[in-house]
Amino acid sequence: MDPEAKTLLLLSVPGMIAAGSGHVHMIVASQFASLHPAAVSWLYYTDRLFQLPLGFVAAAVGIVLLPRMSRALQAGDDKAIAEAQSEGFSYAFLLILPAAMGLAVLAKPITQVLYERGAFTHEDARATAQLLRILAAALPAFVLIKVILPGFLAREEFRIPLLAVGVALAVNIATAFFLWSGQGAKAPAYGVAAGAWVNALVLLGGGRGRIHLLPRTLVKLLACLVAAGAMGLAVHYLGMVLAPWLDPQKPFYIKGPVLLGLCGAGMVLYLALARLLGAFRFSGLRLKG
Repeated sequence: MDPEAKTLLLLSVPGMIAAGSGHVHMIVASQFASLHPAAVSWLYYTDRLFQLPLGFVAAAVGIVLLPRMSRALQAGDDKAIAEAQSEGFSYAFLLILPAAMGLAVLAKPITQVLYERGAFTHEDARATAQLLRILAAALPAFVLIKVILPGFLAREEFRIPLLAVGVALAVNIATAFFLWSGQGAKAPAYGVAAGAWVNALVLLGGGRGRIHLLPRTLVKLLACLVAAGAMGLAVHYLGMVLAPWLDPQKPFYIKGPVLLGLCGAGMVLYLALARLLGAFRFSGLRLKG
């Protein structure tokens, strides 16, 4: 345990707390969900679907962005810092916005196709879909946290990230507590969503002067948002057309491929629209390590 190792441990603890706050939000949500007979199971199955895109995008962006930020800060290269943060924002939202929109729009068929059988009833699938729609709204916030946080960690600044975690958890608990009587099992999910957005906004506000984006980045983010909205409308319509083929009574070898094809069609449409609007170039779909 030389001085450098001790310093590493001291720095890693607050970093892990800040980076892993999302799991703490879900623990809080589980405690409130336990007040309802089946809500813990609904929240668990929702979290499995919610974590899939979040884990993929957050891990990819976080692993690449933090080393780039550290190297740029050590070199004092403002241009490299701006390029790293801009690419992180652009590619994170290019990937997460269609995922969030897809989970929100297709929440019901996804839960019915994947879960509704045996002891998992139609009511269970309906309740899980409701929670999935709420948590889908929190996906961009969690990814925003993952994109902003490396800028603080690379500078070894933990006060604002830890403050953001504390305020967000307080908001999570307060939201779930006050909404429980009216929203029941949905209250914990609303708490997680509210806490995630508060965390992201505190980091965003505290990061003024640390976040340097290239001018074209905001245009790309807007293009991603427009493309995701158009994709959501198209997938919603296609979902209604294909509803008979997604009926829970259909065998999985029929409804499974139909759902997969629906998701694939939405992704193709999104990529086409995002490319047309200038959100990305196929030749540039690579984060520099």
